[in-house]
Amino acid sequence: MTNGLSGRVRGTWAVRVEAATLAGMAGGQLAVVEDWHAAVNGGDAARAGDLCTSDVEVGGPRGSGFGRELILDWVGRAGIRMEPVRWFCGPGGAVVEQVARWLDIHTGELGEPVRLATAFVVENGRVSRVLRHPDAAGALAALGLRPVDEVGREINRM
Repeated sequence: MTNGLSGRVRGTWAVRVEAATLAGMAGGQLAVVEDWHAAVNGGDAARAGDLCTSDVEVGGPRGSGFGRELILDWVGRAGIRMEPVRWFCGPGGAVVEQVARWLDIHTGELGEPVRLATAFVVENGRVSRVLRHPDAAGALAALGLRPVDEVGREINRM
């Protein structure tokens, strides 16, 4: 793994986010979202929670709710690993298309990969909304973003 933003390698996916683009995003939205991913993937519920507002909106296929406790509980039990493959950013927030895998509690193995997207709103350096969508189109629409707002691109599987 490398520690730079450009050419970062995580697992079997490489995601390239141009450092100049990332640095230019209002309030460093993508940097906060990237830190959030690292905390979640590392199972660090406390860090993921610290990156969120106290009243963060958390939503997904089972509905939505509010509060940092939802993030703490979810990270603590989900065993999810999310590999970002595409990044979008604009005034409404950021969308990350990911390949997600959940840990099977019976086998301890990661399950089959599922492609999904998450819409993030970052306010004052903290995630205030994190909403899972089945695809990038839905996440983009939720934040008023478009495909032209992509700031990263998928690179070949390594």
